[in-house]
Amino acid sequence: MTPRFRIIANGANITPLIKDRLVHLTVKDEAGTTSNTASIILNDQDNRLAFPKKGAEFEIHMGHSGIGMIPMGLFTVETLSISGPPDRLTIKAKSLQTHQTLTENRVDNYNPLTIGELVTTIAARHKLIPNIPPSLASIPSEPLSQNEESDLHLLTRIAKNIGAVVKTTPRHLLFTPKEHAKGAPRETLTPVVIKKKTLSTYKFLFPDIEADRGIMGDSLFGGRATGLLSLAVGNPFVLAETPVILPDMLTEVAELSWVVKSAIHTINGENGKYTTAIDIQTEEAME
Repeated sequence: MTPRFRIIANGANITPLIKDRLVHLTVKDEAGTTSNTASIILNDQDNRLAFPKKGAEFEIHMGHSGIGMIPMGLFTVETLSISGPPDRLTIKAKSLQTHQTLTENRVDNYNPLTIGELVTTIAARHKLIPNIPPSLASIPSEPLSQNEESDLHLLTRIAKNIGAVVKTTPRHLLFTPKEHAKGAPRETLTPVVIKKKTLSTYKFLFPDIEADRGIMGDSLFGGRATGLLSLAVGNPFVLAETPVILPDMLTEVAELSWVVKSAIHTINGENGKYTTAIDIQTEEAME
């Protein structure tokens, strides 16, 4: 699989300008309120790279030829450094919270469309990934007018009329049935299935073992467990708070409810590889 990436800097696509200079592109996606981070390392042996200003915005997309690219977030430049030899420019950036734009008033009109199309349109506007079940996505909507109304208010207004709720995560815009809202948004995210053969390394830790019935017997533990996974070929859909299914691991591992705590996506421009390192925890450990 050939790695692919796109970087939009202050609205301009700079990918063609830096593609051949890329040493490393890394995005760390974390659960909770911790800011996501990005690192871009570029070859600057000819000393022709211009320094981006602090606060400059970068929109980063990552993926590969077999799965396409998805947006990894909007970031602002925090620090710059140069090193050598060989001469390299390193850009460190922190995620820019886009959720605040959901509450900004706007004026718009929408032709007849489905609820799913509306949610997808609004999610793309705010660089979020839409998540809506087919039962709601297929519902038709009348022409809509948005007059000095925020996108969040518009969606909430529609959701109330059909017994649904609107929620967000750092990466997703969720439109889900009200009866499924308890415990959301984690349970409403589409799980990622990871097969053992796709992993270059894996490790699981069970700290709460309560009883040991012998080497060939059963062990009991309190449900709190952690794991470290390394995907040989990266998957941009592995994002923080996404449920993970491990179907062909040992029963003691496969039967647990795993959630991504953090995911580190790296494209190595020197060896042409895209990998994902995943820190997972059971739902009990995430509480």
